[in-house]
Amino acid sequence: MSNRVADQLGTGTSFSRARGGVSARRQAVAATTGAPTAGAPDSRLRTLPLSQLVPTRFNPRRNFGTEEDLREFGLKLKKKQLQPAVAVTRQAYLALWPGEADSVGSAVYVIANGERRYRASKAAGLPTLEVVVDDEVAKSRADFLDAVLAENNDREDLDPVERALGIRTLVEELGGKAKVPEHYSKSGGWVTQQMYLLDLTPPLQELVSSGELPVRETRALVKLPADQQVAAWQARSAKREEDKAQPKAPRKKRSAGLDAAQPPLESKEGLYRGKAQ
Repeated sequence: MSNRVADQLGTGTSFSRARGGVSARRQAVAATTGAPTAGAPDSRLRTLPLSQLVPTRFNPRRNFGTEEDLREFGLKLKKKQLQPAVAVTRQAYLALWPGEADSVGSAVYVIANGERRYRASKAAGLPTLEVVVDDEVAKSRADFLDAVLAENNDREDLDPVERALGIRTLVEELGGKAKVPEHYSKSGGWVTQQMYLLDLTPPLQELVSSGELPVRETRALVKLPADQQVAAWQARSAKREEDKAQPKAPRKKRSAGLDAAQPPLESKEGLYRGKAQ
């Protein structure tokens, strides 16, 4: 990416600090959920043609559901769109990322969050989408990327790999790992821990996203060379299935005869007392 410099952070405020009394995260959440947020700037709700909109390329979400899922969601939006998408103007977006002109194309507005609503509207053949256009979200790269991630993180929509991609985007676009922990109030090592899934090969990343490969089992796999990871996982899976197929040995029952042969506790105590005398 071009222009990955720290001065893109504007005044240098971190994600966790407020702008005008409220952070971009809270502004975005307020706009998308309708929850009142003190200090949030007024934004105009518009009904915009889909042809004027384009999602940002920095959204880490990759799984939006099947085409049928999106179509069904779009039909719900046709009845009532409860939450608007959040977008910024083309000019505000390209002021942050001049090199993104090609990805924006001829669109007039760039969606910060609400891409699934946009995709669902297209799948259902809807011509428009309700959008809050708020260039306050694009005051800095930090503010915009936080708005992109806010909705997904707050609703836990991202799978582990998507979350890792989001963290990597923050690292790349904000000028290094040191900038990201400020937002999450985490240690520097936390960023590395979040991103280690990206060291898995793409097939294993897909298994993590689908839930077939538990995250807890990936730590050993990422330590292997890329060309050995899939084979190692297949071997572990085969061994697990083999163990499941093995008949379990019946639990041994205690012998009634052995129990009867054991002297009562009182008898033992009497025996010990007799020896002591």
